[in-house]
Amino acid sequence: MSEFDLRFSRFISQNELSVLKKAGVAIFGLGGVGSPCVEILSRLAVGNFFLVDGDVYEKSNTNRQLYAITSTYTKPKVTVAKRRIKSINIDTKVKAQNSYLDDDNAKDIFKKIDHFRKALDSFVIIDAIDDKNAKILIYKYALQNNIDIISSMGAARKKFASSQIATLDKTFNCPLARRMREICKKEKINANYINVVFDSSLPLKSEKIIKSSILSTFDFALKISSFSYDKLTAR
Repeated sequence: MSEFDLRFSRFISQNELSVLKKAGVAIFGLGGVGSPCVEILSRLAVGNFFLVDGDVYEKSNTNRQLYAITSTYTKPKVTVAKRRIKSINIDTKVKAQNSYLDDDNAKDIFKKIDHFRKALDSFVIIDAIDDKNAKILIYKYALQNNIDIISSMGAARKKFASSQIATLDKTFNCPLARRMREICKKEKINANYINVVFDSSLPLKSEKIIKSSILSTFDFALKISSFSYDKLTAR
């Protein structure tokens, strides 16, 4: 038994620890929501990660992105997140895709994910990106392959968090969710099957609040991680 397993076995059963070793997540986006999801799920002993992001950490990310610190500025987000996961549990398996998901590379990335998840007993997709077209690509892939998915809606212009989980068709007061419903309808994607985290409070109008607060992004991440953990350990 590894040192990590020995420490963690104080809190969960050996059976559940075995389940988590054969569980995995694909996380698209390692910013304000995605990076704390990595941290939480790593510390919950999830054994396999597939990370997708083509961005680097910058000074402007520091207020809301967990891994944006002085030592990581200009470094690829997937590289930083992979190193962080390994520093928590060296035995965790991590695949890192240093690119943005788009129409040109979607087939190749999803093929890699297909190969990655074949060895797993349970698997969840976490969508923590802002790009609407990339979200649709993820939705289509998840639904076509009967994969559990949890998608982050808009956390911008929110000072305090009041997020909740629902299917996309049940969301309200969220501009991004409204737009995603419209695109899903056009693309003939059933919004009833897309689980999302959204904030029903109206966005703040103050021009001083331009991007997300860490209070809202971490709240989103906690909801998403809890949902994912429950799905991964339910089978």
